[in-house]
Amino acid sequence: MDEDKLIESLWYRGNLSYKLHSGQKEVYDIVRQSDTEDTTLVIARRWGKSFLMACIACEEAIRNPNSRVILLAPNKSQAYDIYTP
Repeated sequence: MDEDKLIESLWYRGNLSYKLHSGQKEVYDIVRQSDTEDTTLVIARRWGKSFLMACIACEEAIRNPNSRVILLAPNKSQAYDIYTP
């Protein structure tokens, strides 16, 4: 299976972990395996917390059609930079 087909398959299954760097993937696994409703991340600035959470939110939206996901950012420009990739 070529890489484009693999990525397409992961997308339709609601798995966007392929978009994360290794540190994000480690935290992603912890968050996804947690059985608690709330999680607090204490991580340095510019590490990619917003992008990580956006990926998880998008996964939930893909897995649960007609769900509503609200993503916040300080302004439109930052929202675009964080959520567009």
